[in-house]
This record gives sequence, structure tokens and C-alpha cells, in this order.
Amino acid sequence: MAKNEIAKSDKTMFPDMLKKSNFLISSVYRASLLENKVLALALTKVRLSDQGRPVATLRTKEIKEVLHVTGNAMGTYLKDVATSLAGRTMFIESADGSFKCMSLVGVVSYESGSGTMEIKFEPEIKDYIYDLKANFTMLNIPMMLSFRSGWSYRLYELLSSRAYHTKYDKETGNVFHIKYGVSEIKLHLGTVQIKDDKGKINRDIQRELEKKEIDYDYIVNELVHEKLKSFDKWCDFKRRVLDVAVNEINEKSDISVKYDLMRSGRGGKIYGIDFEVTKKDMTVEPTLEEEVPTPADAELDDLIDKVMDIIDEKIKISQAKALLKVANYDINKIEYAYELACKQENIKNLIGWLTAAIQNGYEDAPIHKVKGYSQEQTEEFDEYMEQMRLEHYAKVDSTK
Repeated sequence: MAKNEIAKSDKTMFPDMLKKSNFLISSVYRASLLENKVLALALTKVRLSDQGRPVATLRTKEIKEVLHVTGNAMGTYLKDVATSLAGRTMFIESADGSFKCMSLVGVVSYESGSGTMEIKFEPEIKDYIYDLKANFTMLNIPMMLSFRSGWSYRLYELLSSRAYHTKYDKETGNVFHIKYGVSEIKLHLGTVQIKDDKGKINRDIQRELEKKEIDYDYIVNELVHEKLKSFDKWCDFKRRVLDVAVNEINEKSDISVKYDLMRSGRGGKIYGIDFEVTKKDMTVEPTLEEEVPTPADAELDDLIDKVMDIIDEKIKISQAKALLKVANYDINKIEYAYELACKQENIKNLIGWLTAAIQNGYEDAPIHKVKGYSQEQTEEFDEYMEQMRLEHYAKVDSTK
């Protein structure tokens, strides 16, 4: 097989291609990488119940095989996915200013005996997920599942849905320019949330979203609470979200992406991003992350010591080794996962949680409270962790 061809999936339980409605792709929401992948698999298996309701049934064994999830914590992962899916609201807007706000999923159930997960979608969502005839984008399932970052997954969906439905230009060929405002792309990627920790949308935000001409800057800068924002500083957003997504899309997908910044005023304030999307002649084979050989004893001992220094809780050497193996001996992955763990309210199995965070690409969530701390102390903790992260990457950049 040619190196730049997409390999056909050797898993017969899921098709290789998914028709996904452009309305769903363009809706504003935040979801984890694992949730997006499970939803993609579910959308390939949608059927109608006797009552005409769209339903999908997945076997956990199939999910584990396709997503390469190891260990016995699949039930815990699916609880998180189910909770998020059942609470997801889709805000869908048309070009003429028309919009719909609806729930995606009504009920998610899991039967441990049969090892099956059933997702009952809301009846109103049927036209966007079942028997699509128009206004959809074809997504390659093996390629989408190969993404390791949730930002890559979402940006690829957004750019592909617009590039593949842009009128062909003889002068530019397969090159398309897709422009987003900074605030708009943050909302679409989910680094800014419009729902609070109770799942409700502020009325002022709702009114703004109902307008024909939406002022995304006003929503992000004036209406959204600071606690609902991640990677708010441009340098952090560029390094930790945008560049990560673009690099992985270029490596694994059927499009190439470059971008230019759109600036205004004397200070050259960045207000938008002009993505240059090129369709590749042949799609590329998803590349799996190569397994790094176990380091020599001395180097491994040094890495174990670093893990012990990062994690305040007492852990065993064998557990440190296990985390290093899962992280492909990348100490930065462990450090970032532990930063996220410190922001969670209740983790019963820290090593299990860290392992899942590394394997499934958990990303920073703007709503949280550190266990044992007041909200004010949590905010101080956030500021400290943000400063530490920026200092860390400044040191990395200085060594290049």
C-alpha cells in the first residue's frame, strides 16, 4: 500500500466513512476527544426505533478495540461520556440568521451484563443524523480516530465541512481560504464555553446568538465569565491549541493547513485567522504514535524520580513506570495530566485517572474546583498553574 493512502479499517463492526451533518459540525459546543470519537462511532450505527426515534447501540468490546483503550476502566470512561452527551445542547445557525437550539441526546444507558451502550437521540435531531441526503461532510473514520488531540478533531471537522463545500476555483485549484474571528474559533473549538457549570446559557448570550449578525467578540470578552475560558491569552491559545491542531491535521489527514493572522490598528491586534486549506491529491494513512523503546536503566531511574517529584501523592515505582510507558516516556504529558488532576473534585484512583487522561488526550476544562479548597483559593491555584505552564514553555523555547 502506498504510504500516503488511507488504510481501510480492519474492523468490520464500523464503516470507514461517516456522513456528518454540517449543521452538527458548525454548532457551538465543547466535548472531550473521547466523547467526539464515541459519538462518531454511534452516528455510523443510527437506526430508528419502532416509535421513529433515532437510536444507536455500541458494544464496549468494539469501542475498546477501535479506540485502543486498555485496562478495565472502560465503564468509568463511558460514565463521563454519557454524562456529557446527555447534557449537550446544539446551537445551530443558518446563513440567513435562522437558528435552532436543541438537545442532542435524551437517554444514555449501559448494560454491564451484555456490555452494550445504548444512545437514544432526541427525536428532533433525526433530520441531522439519519439518512442524510444533502448538506453533509464525508469523514474518514479511521483517520478521525487517529487524532490524539480534541482540538485537531474539531478543527479538521470545521475546515473540511467548509473547504469541501466551497465552489471550485480554477485559479487556486484545491486551495481554499477559510476565515474565522479569534473569538468565533475559540467558541467552536470549545476553549470558551457558553454554558455554566449547571448547563445553562446566560440569557444575554442567548439573545446575542439569536441575532442575524452575531458579535462573537462581545460574547467572549463581555458576556462569558472568566471561569468558562481556557487558554485565554493568545500566546497560550496559539501554542497549546492552534499549532497542536494544525500540526496533527497536516500529519494525519487528507488536507494541508497553513494560517495567517489577521491584524488591525496600530498595535496590530490579532482579530482573526485566515486558514489556507489544500486538499491533498491522495489521502494520507493515519500514523500511529511510534512506541519509544524503554530507556536505559540510568535514564529510566531519572525519569521515575521526575514523576515522583511531579506527583505530590505517594505512588509506587511500578506506578511511575506504568505512567511513563503510557506517556511514551514524555514527562510533559504526565506533568500536564497531573495539572488537570489537581483541578478535579474527586478522583478515587489517581493513577487510573492519569492513565486515562494521557491515553485519551484529556484537555483543560474551564469549570472546576480543586478538592479541599474554596473558590477563591481555586482561582489563585489556577493563576499559579498558568504562570508555571507559561514559564515551562518559555524555558523550552529558549533551548531551541
